[in-house]
Amino acid sequence: MSLSPIKVADSVVEAFKKVLDTENERGLILEIDVGSETVVLRSVIAKNGTAEEDFAPIQQEVDGPCYILFSLQDEKTEGSWALVYYIPSSSSVKDKMLYSSTKENVKRGLGGSYFGVQDVFVYERKDLVFSAITESGTEEVAGDSLLSEAELAKKMALGLEVETSASNSGLVTSMSFPLDDEGKSAMEGFKTGSVCAFSLMMNVESEKLELVKSFNEGSAFEHAKEAMTGDVPLFVVFRVEAEELEKDGKKPIAFSYFCPESAPVKKKMVSSTAKSMVVDALSAFDISPNFKNEVQEAEELSMEEIVDELNPKDEEVKSYRKPSRPGRGGRRLMKK
Repeated sequence: MSLSPIKVADSVVEAFKKVLDTENERGLILEIDVGSETVVLRSVIAKNGTAEEDFAPIQQEVDGPCYILFSLQDEKTEGSWALVYYIPSSSSVKDKMLYSSTKENVKRGLGGSYFGVQDVFVYERKDLVFSAITESGTEEVAGDSLLSEAELAKKMALGLEVETSASNSGLVTSMSFPLDDEGKSAMEGFKTGSVCAFSLMMNVESEKLELVKSFNEGSAFEHAKEAMTGDVPLFVVFRVEAEELEKDGKKPIAFSYFCPESAPVKKKMVSSTAKSMVVDALSAFDISPNFKNEVQEAEELSMEEIVDELNPKDEEVKSYRKPSRPGRGGRRLMKK
C-alpha cells in the first residue's frame, strides 16, 4: 500500500521520548488530524502494573480509529513495542485507507527499531485485548490465519466483503471499498480491448471509486491527456501505442496518477492513499501496468519518457528518477 502524506507531529515525537524516559508511562494512543495532515497525541497510557494489566483499560478508552503504541517490557527497549491500529468496522472508507497507509509513517517517525512485535490490526472493540498482541507475534497468527494487507486491499477495491479471523482472538470484520459498476465495465472493456483508455476518481463524499470517462477509439495517449483537466485527482489508465514497445502484438499499459496542485488537500490525501488499491483493482481484472507515474498537469505526460522507461537505449537498468523543473516539482515515477 502507498504511503500517505501524513507525518508524525513533533509533539508526538517528544511525547514518545518522554514515555521512554518516564517510569510511570507505558505507551501512547495517537490519531490522525486531517486538518493539519499530522498524527497527533490523543492520550498517554499509564504504567501501573504488568503489561497485561496496563493494556486492559484501553478497550474502554478508545473511541474511533487510532494507533496504540504499547511496550510489552517494563524497560521499554528497542524491539519491545507493538503497534496496534484500531479501525472500527463502521469507520468510513477514507479513514480505513488513511490509517492503513499511515502506519509505516508512524513507525519511521518514531524509530522503526522500537517496533519488533508483529503489527496488530483490530476492527472490533471487544478484540482490543492483551492476547491479541502476544498471539500476533507468532507466525501462525501473523501469516496463515490473517489475510495480508495486499489481499485486503484487492478485495476492498472490488467492493467485496472481507472476513478476517484469528483462530484464538476471534477477530472478525467486514471491510469494503466500492468500485462503481461503470468502473468495472470500463476495466472489463479495457481487458477485452474495446476500451483504449479510461479515468477514475475517488469520490470523497460517497466513498466510492467512480468512472469519470472511458474511450473506445482514437489515440489512447491523447485521450489520457484530455482526461487530465480540472482540480480533481484522477487515476488514468491507457494503452501505449508505440510499435517498438509491442510484444507479441500486445501494447504496454500505462497508469498515471494525476494530482493537480489546485486539488483540495482532503482529496489529495484520500486519493494518494487509494493508489495501491486502484492498482489492485486493475490486477483483479488482469490489467498489469508496465509504466506508472504521477503528474500535476497533462503537459507532464510524455510519450518520450514512457518509451525511454520501457525501452532503455543502454544496458544499464534505469533507476526511478524525479526530474526537477525550475520553480516547481517534477514528474514522479511510481514504484511497481
